[in-house]
Amino acid sequence: MNEKNIKLFKQINIWVYIIPFFLITALFSLRTYNAVEQKITDSYEHFTEDAADAARNYSYTLKKAKLTPL
Repeated sequence: MNEKNIKLFKQINIWVYIIPFFLITALFSLRTYNAVEQKITDSYEHFTEDAADAARNYSYTLKKAKLTPL
C-alpha cells in the first residue's frame, strides 16, 4: 500500500460501518427467531388438532364396528 492509501484508511472511521452492520444483523436474527418460534407454535397447535380429530374418527370407527354384526 502506498502512503496515500494508508492515510485514507486512517481517516475512515470503521465504526460507522460496523455498528449499523451489527444492529441490522441483530434485528434480522431476532426477527427470524420470532418467526421460527411462531411457526413451530402454529404447527404444534395444528398437529394437536389433527391428532384429536384422528382419535375421534378412530373411536367412532371402533364403536361402529362393535355395533355392526359380522
